[in-house]
Amino acid sequence: MGIVRAGAAALAFAAAIGSALAAPQQAGSAVAVIQATNVEGGGGTRVLAVKGDVFMGDKVETGKSGQAQLLFLDDTRMVVGPNSKLTIDAFVYKGSTASRFGITAVKGAFRFITGTSEKQAYVITTPTATIGVRGTRFDFTVDDDGATSFALYEGGVAMCDRAPAGKRRCANITGACSVVVLPPRKDFQWVKDVNKRTALFKSIFPYAFRQASLRPDFRVSSGRCNVTYGTEEPQPTRPNAPSQPNRPGLGNIGNLTHG
Repeated sequence: MGIVRAGAAALAFAAAIGSALAAPQQAGSAVAVIQATNVEGGGGTRVLAVKGDVFMGDKVETGKSGQAQLLFLDDTRMVVGPNSKLTIDAFVYKGSTASRFGITAVKGAFRFITGTSEKQAYVITTPTATIGVRGTRFDFTVDDDGATSFALYEGGVAMCDRAPAGKRRCANITGACSVVVLPPRKDFQWVKDVNKRTALFKSIFPYAFRQASLRPDFRVSSGRCNVTYGTEEPQPTRPNAPSQPNRPGLGNIGNLTHG
């Protein structure tokens, strides 16, 4: 009888360990939600509420008027706007930072503010682009056709298209108020005309000048994006070609490279 009980206890302990190992990695939680916002994960589909946790592998989707403000464990902040969908691909967390932090944005409007993790940990993927971040704040949108539009407020990013290796084009984007559009199977398009840029801010970046629905720690300094700025269109370069300095001022895009 003692052997049977011991065996049962061992099996129960193993099952508990297995369950713990199989539990998804918590990535963060919602600190503000406007319904409807749903999450699809390992346990099925659930309505996301304030203080509701999100996990690696979760798919977050908002309705026509939905919105979610997500605070991740490494202090990264992300806004998921109306009619938007994303997947938390990877979140490997230890201590106060994430060694891997991957997001796939399928469609919609988003804001991203980096936290305490190292810059190489972050990768954001859209149907047309991959974005590597460097201590930054930006908005981006993904259209139904996969086109990615990007607005930078602070810091910088490395943005690449998703062409096959050897044909891939990348741009180092720096300078507050830079606006870049990457349509499917086309080159980067940077918006220099102040009227066109302001129109884009108002039409496809819903939080650029309308931040009242966001918590203060999810807001950015975007007022200067209403002023004229100058950029020089970078010329494509080979990956090992020497970099050209960015022109001082607002809204600069670094050299394009092929790789």
